[in-house]
Parts: sequence; structure tokens; C-alpha cells
Amino acid sequence: MYTKEIGLITYEELEKLGCSFSNNLCNSAPSWVYATTYWTGSAYSSNYIWSVAGSSGLYGIHFTNNERGVRPVITISKSQF
Repeated sequence: MYTKEIGLITYEELEKLGCSFSNNLCNSAPSWVYATTYWTGSAYSSNYIWSVAGSSGLYGIHFTNNERGVRPVITISKSQF
């Protein structure tokens, strides 16, 4: 099997791609990072989750807000190729 791990994109992965949590923007990231609105896999606080809100940036959104998609990250094993 090629798939090693599947999960939601994390706070740390978004930072590596060019998002800045200090100013809540992803404008230094590739456009596919902020081209849509989605949940991340990282908590903002006990009742809030980091969300990428399209070109508007990053926000902590209450977990009951259902107006978000997901950005899955699929890790594959290089040893299988």
C-alpha cells in the first residue's frame, strides 16, 4: 500500500507553505493554499479550530460552524516507488 498517512493540513504545515499566524494571512503561500475555505487539523483554543478563509486569511472558527470544507494531506511512502 502506498498511503502512509492521511489527515488535515496543520498549523505547522501552513506556516511552512507561507501562511503567517501573526498577521492571519497566507498571501506568501501558493494560491492553492488560500483558493478556497477549509478547516485545518489544528486547534485555535478549546472550542475553536484554525480555518483558512480563502483570500481573507486565517481565523479561529467555532467548531459548530459548518461552512467549511477540508484540505486533506496524503503522505505516501517513497519506498514503494
